[in-house]
Amino acid sequence: MTVIVINEENHGFLGVAKDYKSAIKWLVKSDWMTQCSEIYDYDNQEFCWFKDWFGDGWLEKILEMTLDQFNELGTSFQLREEEIWEG
Repeated sequence: MTVIVINEENHGFLGVAKDYKSAIKWLVKSDWMTQCSEIYDYDNQEFCWFKDWFGDGWLEKILEMTLDQFNELGTSFQLREEEIWEG
């Protein structure tokens, strides 16, 4: 079985989710990720908020991404797939 391990740059391990969408929803529900979370704008070399980058539908746009696309955004969050043993 594959799960998603959730890490944050400054806090390390945060949790585990069953899939990408569940990981994102958990980050939002637990207030780790909000419309005011930061994303790095490589073109302008500055940080901006999710809402400014994506607009009002920021969460829906993030949920439509793949895990790899999310990891390339320049946020403080890192998601990775891990295999776990099912007995």
